[in-house]
Amino acid sequence: MKTFVQTYKKLHIWLLADCAALLAYFLLRGQRWLMNALADHVTGPFRRGLGKLCYLVPFSVMEVVEALAVAAATGYVIWSVVAVIRALAVEDAEFVTVAPHFPEYRPFVECNGGKLVVVPADVEAFQIRFDELEKRLNAHTQAVIINSPNNPSGVIYTGETLRRLAELLTRKSGEAGHPIYLIADEPYRELVYGQDEVPFVPTVYKNTIVCYSYSKSLSLPGERIGYVCVPDEAEDSEQVFAAVAGAARSIGHVCPPSLLQRVVTRCAHLRPDIEAYDRNRTFYNTMSPSMDILISSNLERMIFELSGRNDRLVREYMAQLSEYGSYRVDSAIRTKLKRLFSAGCCDDSQTLLMIGRMWKEKEYLLDPHTAVAFHVLDEYRAETGDDAPTVVVSTASPFKFCSSVLTALGVKGHKPGVEILDQLSQYTGVPVPMPLARLKNKQRRFSGSIQPAGMMDCVLDFLK
Repeated sequence: MKTFVQTYKKLHIWLLADCAALLAYFLLRGQRWLMNALADHVTGPFRRGLGKLCYLVPFSVMEVVEALAVAAATGYVIWSVVAVIRALAVEDAEFVTVAPHFPEYRPFVECNGGKLVVVPADVEAFQIRFDELEKRLNAHTQAVIINSPNNPSGVIYTGETLRRLAELLTRKSGEAGHPIYLIADEPYRELVYGQDEVPFVPTVYKNTIVCYSYSKSLSLPGERIGYVCVPDEAEDSEQVFAAVAGAARSIGHVCPPSLLQRVVTRCAHLRPDIEAYDRNRTFYNTMSPSMDILISSNLERMIFELSGRNDRLVREYMAQLSEYGSYRVDSAIRTKLKRLFSAGCCDDSQTLLMIGRMWKEKEYLLDPHTAVAFHVLDEYRAETGDDAPTVVVSTASPFKFCSSVLTALGVKGHKPGVEILDQLSQYTGVPVPMPLARLKNKQRRFSGSIQPAGMMDCVLDFLK
C-alpha cells in the first residue's frame, strides 16, 4: 500500500508539474524528448548495424475519425501506412502485397490513385512465393507491403525470407531505375510466443519504411500513438520523409497529444504480457507425450517446495490456471527456479536425430523423452562451456515408443500391434522389458473410446 501511495504521488506531481506543457499543442513530429525515446526504442532491441537516428513521425487519431475510417480496429498504425502510401503514390503507381493480407490495404492504395497487386498465398508455410512476386514487379512498382507477424495468418517472415526479398527488390529496383521501397507494417511486432523473434527489416533491406503503433504493445484503446521510421540509409530518405510528413498532415495527423507522448517516452521499452493468450493457442502433440501436458503434478509439487511448502499459494496458482489458463509465480520462486534450472526445448526432428546419434555413437537406446534431455544438455554445454560430468536420468523405456525409435534408427515398415516390440528388439539386440513382453499373451479387454463429457457416466456404469 505504501508503494502504491508513493507511486501515485509521483504520478500526481508529474501530471501537475507543468499543466500548460502537458496539455499544449505540439508539432507534427512531437517533442525532442519523444524523438529520443523512439530512437532508443528503435536502436535498442530491434536495430543492429543501422546508421544514425531515423526520421520519425508520431501520429494520433481522434476517436471519431478512427471510428468512421476503420472498422477492423487494427490500431492506429493504419494511418501511418496510409500516409506512406500517399507519399509514394506517383502517377500509375503500383503497390504489391502478399496474400493473406489486411483487406484495408486495397482501399488505402486505391483511394490514393494507386493499384494494389496481390501475390498468391503460400498455403503451406505462409512465407512468400518469390516466383509469383517477381512476375508482379515492374517499373510502376513503388513499394511492397509486408505485415509480419502477419494478420490474419500470425506467421512471422523468417530471416531467410527477408534476405531473399531484399535481394529480389534490389535487383528489380535496378531494372526499374528507381528504388522499390518495402513498407513494413508492424503493429504486432511484440506479440510473439516462445523464442520466436521478429527480424527488424531495415537491417536486411535499406529501403524499408517501418510503420509502427503502440496500440498493441501498450494496449492503448481510443486515442493512440505510433510512428513512421524512414532510415537514413534509405534512398532519397529526406524527400521520402518530407513526403510522408506532408501526406500525414493532409489526412489530419497533427499535434500528437502530449500525454501520450509522455506515456511513450516512459513506456516504449515495455513489452506486453501475452501469457493470457496462450490458453487459446493450438495444442500440439509430440513424440514425447509425457511432456505434452498442461497441468503438471511434478511442477505443482516443485512450486510447493520452492514456496516454503505454502499450500495456500500453490492452490491460488492452480485456481488461476484453471480459470485463466495461466499463472505467474512470484519473484522469490522465479529467482530460485533460475538458480536451480537451465531450460531448453527440442522438436521432433531433433529428438529423432538424437536417438539415432546415441545409438550410432554409444549403442545406447534412448526413448524420446531422454533424447530431449540429451539435446538440451548439448545446447547448455555449447552456450555455457560447462563440461562438468552430468547424469541424465532416463524416465521411460524406448520400447514404449517403438515406432518413433525405429524411425530414428532408419527402419521402415513397422510391424503392427505388439509385434513391433520384437521388431525393435531384433534390430538392436536389446531385450524387451518383461512387463511389456508379457503383453503378447494378453487378451484385449477394452476397445471403446469416449469423449471427456461422457467420462462421469462411463465411470458410473463401470461401477454398477
